Amino acid sequence: MLNKLINHLFQGKPKSWIVGVGIAFVLFIGYLDYLVGANIALSIIYLIPVALVAWFVGRWSAFFIAFLSTVTWFFFTEILHGALSGQILIAVWNSIARFIIFSIAAYLLSYLRGQRLYLEETVQKQTKALLDVQKRLSESEKLALLGQLSAGVIHEINNPLFGVYSRLELIESGELTTEQRKSLGMAMQGIDMIKVITTNLLDIAMANKLELSSVNIIKIINEVVALLKPHFDQAKIAVDFISKDKIFIIQADKDKMKQVFMNILLNSIEAISDNGKIDLRVRLEGENIVITVTDNGRGIEPERIPHIFEPFGSWEKTNREKGVGLGLFVVSNIISAHKGGIKAESTLGQETTFSITLPKELENDAQDFSG
Repeated sequence: MLNKLINHLFQGKPKSWIVGVGIAFVLFIGYLDYLVGANIALSIIYLIPVALVAWFVGRWSAFFIAFLSTVTWFFFTEILHGALSGQILIAVWNSIARFIIFSIAAYLLSYLRGQRLYLEETVQKQTKALLDVQKRLSESEKLALLGQLSAGVIHEINNPLFGVYSRLELIESGELTTEQRKSLGMAMQGIDMIKVITTNLLDIAMANKLELSSVNIIKIINEVVALLKPHFDQAKIAVDFISKDKIFIIQADKDKMKQVFMNILLNSIEAISDNGKIDLRVRLEGENIVITVTDNGRGIEPERIPHIFEPFGSWEKTNREKGVGLGLFVVSNIISAHKGGIKAESTLGQETTFSITLPKELENDAQDFSG
């Protein structure tokens, strides 16, 4: 009860206000000490403002209150009561002893306060980490269930879809009017879109099923860049990959990592109108490898940035996205499955940067191929 009352009165108050209360309390005790003359009993009460300031403010402010308490006690008890007559050494010694006691109390309480704050911070961090783990486990369970459902549903969709598409191709090979051929083409495009959606759904469901091995992330990026070279040439896009002659080893699923960079680079190609540039960078940050992909395309609206890794059209169908809105969601799930993270930063009309963070394999640093 008392603890709750004290916390209610002083928790969150300005430190200067608490110190002021402590000073006023000390002076009040000194005056009371002078009135009653019971210096022994009231000397203990000086510990209250010392403890108060030590707990809610800190060590050095508490030392100040301890010094003020000693001086106040000396003035009201020894000087005003005339206790110095013939006993000055005893009075000085009593003052020093009280200051030592007050200071020890200030140190111990401020130390306990520091330990309490440290423990609270540690508990908060551990709680946050535990919640993150629980969230990941929950997401993993959902994805596993989604995988089982998607595999069955996609199988049931693709089988008749393949038959329909085959029949449409057969019809297309026959004699058709211009209007019929146009309508048939639209129908086949619709089927292609359904196939893309089902494939992406299967990719999402399988994101957590990794076949891990030690791979060089630089080699993976080089292979994807080489595969997309015709697209870069056609769009007149220059690709600058500074770290292409380095080795950065990680534990990863090679095919899924290729899928990540394929999606991001295709996204960048769609964002660039003409004569653009894509910069790829790989660097070490502590125990992580950071890969950044920057393009000078049209950029992304600020209000859409928090939603670009969400599924199904979380941002408008512009030049930046001609697909069904699942590509970046697939990328995010794959990166999360590798215990990594991905974020996007963009300046509208200027550039967009995707930053991927992945844990590097221990005891391996970047080195030249020639070495």
